[in-house]
Amino acid sequence: MPHSLSNPSPHSDEKLQISLKRILEEFEAPGVSAKHTRELARRMVEIAVADPREFFQAAVSLLLSEGTSPGWRHLGALLAGSPGFIVKLTDPRHFSRAQMVELCKRLMETDPLLDVRLAHQLPGYHNDGPELKPEVVVAVLDILDQISPRERLVLVLTHLTRHKDPRIASRAALLLGRRVSNPRWVECHLADPDDRLRANVVEGLWGVDSWSAREALEECLRDGNNRVVGNALVGLHRLGDPKVPESLKRMLQDKRPGFRSTAAWAMGSIGALEFEAPLKAALDDADEGVRKSVQRALEALQRSGREPVPIDRHQNAPKAPPNAEEQPNSTQSVRVI
Repeated sequence: MPHSLSNPSPHSDEKLQISLKRILEEFEAPGVSAKHTRELARRMVEIAVADPREFFQAAVSLLLSEGTSPGWRHLGALLAGSPGFIVKLTDPRHFSRAQMVELCKRLMETDPLLDVRLAHQLPGYHNDGPELKPEVVVAVLDILDQISPRERLVLVLTHLTRHKDPRIASRAALLLGRRVSNPRWVECHLADPDDRLRANVVEGLWGVDSWSAREALEECLRDGNNRVVGNALVGLHRLGDPKVPESLKRMLQDKRPGFRSTAAWAMGSIGALEFEAPLKAALDDADEGVRKSVQRALEALQRSGREPVPIDRHQNAPKAPPNAEEQPNSTQSVRVI
């Protein structure tokens, strides 16, 4: 569904958008002088100051449109520095998650340090600005996970894994878990009492092919939370562990509904052909939540438009959904392999 900012309504100030577009076109004019370039940049600033709301709408629309212009660097910098940019960016009434990420990727083309600037606005990093709501912080962390190169923000964001809000702490743990290769860091955070944080640390290990990562994933199979165990099994599958299919089949028979639901989710995420029969058999599970998880897993296989992939020690698994929050939680310990 189009969002209101990249597709202004007929009531938006179209004249402002046209003015900005003309300025961008002038930046591309052959032989444009440095003096005229400075004048064009000054005119952009005047527009941004005169009407911040309409400037935000017009700038987003232009930055998400096709084509580039030397003036984009100025326009992107003004947009990212506009009042309340981070709150507007993460407002779900205006942007979907994909649109937030796409806009920031475009802004990164004009401002390669945008991710650093966003990170510095998050709580706890010498931020003197207004306090951000937890949902805004989580949305920014999600964006940073998509746009920031590897280890650049590790030192800037490490403190957020200890944030008092578990949503923020767990999302920071997922972002950093994908970037930190220090086994001691992983071990420390896998000892955290927060189930969601541990599950996200485990997800951050997906695709990490090292002795320490494999050992951590195997140890997490003893965890008392079903999400942690499910994520560990998906991670081990990606490393080609041949024991994963039988472990998931046993988990689908677990007496705890949360573990059965997570087993179904993992089977659907992995997409192995041998999971089809046990999933169909579980369609009459006594628990409604499990039945729904099983149905979603089977639908996921059908939507893929391909033959479900057999488990193979030498191939990678299909990528699992980025958010496993739908998995119910359970707190009893289990060893499935």
